[in-house]
Amino acid sequence: MAALPAGGHHVAVRVLVVEDEDALADAIAIYELASKQHVPCFSSSSVRFTTGVQELLKNEKLGAIAGAVTWGDCSYQEGTPDMFFYGIHGIEPLFAGSARKYPVYFNYPWSEEDAVTIDLPAGFSLDNADAPQPFSAGPLSDYKPTMGITQDGKQLVYKRKFFFGGGGGIVFPVDTYPKLKLYFDAVHQADNHTITLKQSAATAATP
Repeated sequence: MAALPAGGHHVAVRVLVVEDEDALADAIAIYELASKQHVPCFSSSSVRFTTGVQELLKNEKLGAIAGAVTWGDCSYQEGTPDMFFYGIHGIEPLFAGSARKYPVYFNYPWSEEDAVTIDLPAGFSLDNADAPQPFSAGPLSDYKPTMGITQDGKQLVYKRKFFFGGGGGIVFPVDTYPKLKLYFDAVHQADNHTITLKQSAATAATP
């Protein structure tokens, strides 16, 4: 059985792909206000909070839920083979409940390593260049993101290293589930760090 520490520090880190300009503006405004007021926020599918899912979790007549199968829309975009879109709507209901009646078992430990390079638009620079902070669960797991600007100032480089299941920690008893869920909630939030760009005064004044 594996154990999790009581807590840790984390920040949010994510590269958002938004096709709707109005939605992008709203998202930027929400995260800027949250950052200014030091209010935690996160993004999720509204499916997590639908009445049907909540009623299912509270239905004692069904007994304990031993397993679940979920499905939904999922699409990929050229250039981002490691990211899927709309799939979150099918996955969210699996994490709607905070209670569990059976141990959590992962088939095997795993690690992830991502590297993203973003070309900054000409005439723009980072408005908030705060680098995300790493956090860990000791030998069990480690989340280490880094972010920086190339020397010529033209590219933003984001790297992320994550592993889980160190030391053979792949089975978690029921009483550790709340901490386990909090840890993965922290990973989810850490994958949602928002950065904003500002247009230089000279560029903005050019007709």
